[in-house]
Amino acid sequence: MTFVEQAEGLTERYQRRSPTLQRVVEAVAVALAGSAGARLLTALHHTVSWVSVLNCLIRIPIPPA
Repeated sequence: MTFVEQAEGLTERYQRRSPTLQRVVEAVAVALAGSAGARLLTALHHTVSWVSVLNCLIRIPIPPA
C-alpha cells in the first residue's frame, strides 16, 4: 500500500498528471488536437498518446456564449 499526502496545487486525488502538466496538455489539445498534439508533447518530453490528447480535449468544458 502506498500513502501519498496531497500537496495543495501540486497533486490532485486520483490523477496521474500534476495540475500544471494537465494545463499544458489541455492547451496543446486545444491548439493541435490528436496526433499533432501528441507529437508536440513528445518533443516537450511528455509522452501522451493521441487518444489521451483527444480525451483531454473532449473533457474541457465549453464556455458559455
